[in-house]
Amino acid sequence: MKDECLRIGSRTSRLAIAQTSIVARALQQAWPKLRIEFVTQDSLGDKQADVPIADLGGKGAFTEGLEAALLAGEIDLAVHSMKDLPGKLPAGLALGPIPERGAVHDVFVTREPLAWRESPAALRVGTSSPRRQAEIRRINPRLIASPIRGNVTTRLEKLRLGNVDALVLAAVGLERLGITPEFSELLSVEEFVPAPGQGALGLELREDDEETARLLAPLRDPIADTCVRAERALLLALGGSCLLPLGALAGMRRGRLFLHGHLLSPDGRKVCDLQAEGDARRPAAVAEELAERMLEEGGAEILSAVEEREKG
Repeated sequence: MKDECLRIGSRTSRLAIAQTSIVARALQQAWPKLRIEFVTQDSLGDKQADVPIADLGGKGAFTEGLEAALLAGEIDLAVHSMKDLPGKLPAGLALGPIPERGAVHDVFVTREPLAWRESPAALRVGTSSPRRQAEIRRINPRLIASPIRGNVTTRLEKLRLGNVDALVLAAVGLERLGITPEFSELLSVEEFVPAPGQGALGLELREDDEETARLLAPLRDPIADTCVRAERALLLALGGSCLLPLGALAGMRRGRLFLHGHLLSPDGRKVCDLQAEGDARRPAAVAEELAERMLEEGGAEILSAVEEREKG
């Protein structure tokens, strides 16, 4: 049992440590004699918090450092927010079992009560997510998507100081930090389809590390594992780009898998919104079938618009 010690890599933010602690507690419950060592590091995205994510190479800016430590054998496991993991992992690394999932919703946070959907004012909504930016433009074209970086508490402080008029944040991050904003609105998953894997934790390990895989096996939640893998398979089938304005949410009923795909143009004016149903034992097949339909029914045009925007 790895000399009864497992080295877990984490970013240094409060949220990252909270999430890594969730995994550590679950492991120690499953393996009481297991000793766990935290190895923390600032990611490139953390070190250059004033630089747009696209200029840093996308979501890999938050994961590459820990992935390099995994491949070098400096850690045995890396814990990520699943939505930060690109669709395709580096060679030699694998996605481990997916634990029980947290809240999947987004939250609209303001300093005071705000009828933002109908507001005629040019409100500045802080978010660096292409998906969230496209969604707010779709709901109210007058809203201004204002790129904002930093951890959750930093963003909330920028809101308090008036740098933006509102924020869109993941509900699960607020919950894991024990933060309850005074003025917030939980956004429905039908209106604001979450990012693939939102609310889930990504456990990344070396592909050939059978011992770590064995230790992680008890953490698997069957429903979360199936649904998140379907959502990530849809992301990968549509190109896997972390800059893709894609919402994806899967669910299971009576052994059947239901997958909702929601692809937007960057300006929010075009939407390809479709669903697929299939065998829950074959989540990738359900995702690939949905991706094919989405490409045929407007998705290909949207992807071209996204590519042009990235080049520009």
